[in-house]
Amino acid sequence: MRAELRWLETNDFRTWDAFAAAERPDPLDCTGWFSCGLGPDGEAGTENFQFVAATPGAVSRAQQERRRLRLLVVDEFTREAIERMLREHLSKITGHSWSEISNQLRKTMYSEYESTEA
Repeated sequence: MRAELRWLETNDFRTWDAFAAAERPDPLDCTGWFSCGLGPDGEAGTENFQFVAATPGAVSRAQQERRRLRLLVVDEFTREAIERMLREHLSKITGHSWSEISNQLRKTMYSEYESTEA
């Protein structure tokens, strides 16, 4: 069994257009929160997750600001790069049940069923 991406949104901007138009002084030092819906590939049901995406230049700063922060690293801070990274990440996760997959996803993301406190 694998996870399927159902939807992806930015938490920090009202729309993806606003996200794309945002000024970024250093495009290699960016972080942001995102939400996505994931579910078993080809089956009904969606579990909502939140995650931080960070460019390589922002990883250490993001982790200093919040210990034990779960994050995913992206080459560039664009919708396309974030979605591509997320799909690549999901392709590496398998399990015999959705519970197994969800537990693996919780290593890098926050599920709707858990606290985001770190």
